[in-house]
Amino acid sequence: MINTHIFICAFVLLVFSACSPLATDQEPSADNLVFNIRVNYDSDTKAVKTGWVTGDVVYAFFNNVELSDPPKYARLTFDGTNWMGSLQGGLTVSDLAASGKTMSAVFFPFGSVNITKTALTYKFTGDNGLPIYTYYLSATADYTVDKENGLATLSATLNMKIPEYYVQFFVDKSGEKYNNDFTYRLIAHDIRPTACLAYHPGTTDLFDEDQLDPGQPMWGYVYNDEGVAFSGKIYSIVSWKYVNPHRLVFFELGSPALTKVFTNKTMTSHASVKLKNVSSWERAVPEPKASFMGVYKDDKSSTNIKLYWADRNLGATSADCSSTDSYGFFFAWGEISPDKRNTDWDLNSPYPGETYWYWYWGHNNKYNSTYNSLEPQDDAAFAYLGDGWRMPTASELQGLKYRASISFVETDKSCKFTRSSSSVYFPSAGTRNQYTYDTNYGHYWTSTYPYYYTFHSASQTYERRSGTELSNKMFWRMPIRPIKEVASY
Repeated sequence: MINTHIFICAFVLLVFSACSPLATDQEPSADNLVFNIRVNYDSDTKAVKTGWVTGDVVYAFFNNVELSDPPKYARLTFDGTNWMGSLQGGLTVSDLAASGKTMSAVFFPFGSVNITKTALTYKFTGDNGLPIYTYYLSATADYTVDKENGLATLSATLNMKIPEYYVQFFVDKSGEKYNNDFTYRLIAHDIRPTACLAYHPGTTDLFDEDQLDPGQPMWGYVYNDEGVAFSGKIYSIVSWKYVNPHRLVFFELGSPALTKVFTNKTMTSHASVKLKNVSSWERAVPEPKASFMGVYKDDKSSTNIKLYWADRNLGATSADCSSTDSYGFFFAWGEISPDKRNTDWDLNSPYPGETYWYWYWGHNNKYNSTYNSLEPQDDAAFAYLGDGWRMPTASELQGLKYRASISFVETDKSCKFTRSSSSVYFPSAGTRNQYTYDTNYGHYWTSTYPYYYTFHSASQTYERRSGTELSNKMFWRMPIRPIKEVASY
């Protein structure tokens, strides 16, 4: 149901310096600056957050103060009663008095914020160095600086608003289950994860946004002891509806992904939805059967960890390679949001030929030749199936070639691996790329950057390929064959 937490909060800050009076002709210093700032929530704002709490920070920028390194801004911190102000980066009272008397402010509800100068902007990132994909509040207002007897008073009223088309989803807490940030994600049809990326003076929109494509996962942020909040922007601008039917997918790191289908539901700008009893949702992907095919973790028997290979691709509803039901989901490398084609999920992943702004980790340059193995949160098999399951590494898929006998099935263009009485089949599902896909080939991602394995039943070849060959195939969507670790002690 729609949670209409509407609130109006206003606090006035009058923080005076304890220093002794100075001569009237002396320029006031930052230590002799009085902040007279009113910070309001707009009445149109609906949000999980219901009021200012101790430690909340508003960052204020002065639009005609030249960008500098380190960044110059005012930091306003709520102490439970008032907003305590300080100038940062060498910002002076003289800067404020000559700056044109317009200020812009931004508030981030979760986590810590790092501000750095980049080209013509001040860039905002979280502790992980990435944009902060959640809602934010912003305001632009005129201000005055009045100087008298060696003191200066900075006065303004900031009417903080959530930008248009932001919506929120809130997952109720159950016991101590929801207690860590960056542990939870939520995929919702037609919702774009959006971050306030930078302050950019001299533009119409002073705060630049970074948007991923609709259907990409929103990160969850723990709110007090109440639960987890997810935020994004409605892609269809006017309203948002659960349609055809509409599916939400909830991820908790280490647990199987859960999903629920809704019908006849609508959200409009600034709305908030409370999701109750998520634990009662069904599994997004049923746990597959699995067989030991002679491969150990890292393809080394000394690890004493056997790898059991799933009998089907991730998201496949069948292990029968003669059916397209055996193809499963198609992912870009490092993504957990599947390509929408050949699924009934309709999660708005890009169609061929569209831009690749959706590619979360590629867009933020997380993985490269020195950081070349997927972390658990970026491993689709782990995200959907939970602890014990993951994507195979390049050496483990290579090991499957040598530890089990390999044959090619022409009738359904599949690749068959056999060991003792166990067999697993890999369908020739092709890829989903910018232009087309070729089901004469089977392509499967590894968790090792930038490698995938490909086979061709007609030529009876099975080999490792690089995702950077010819073009950057890291953006191509390919199937995944999950593996499960089982200790053999």
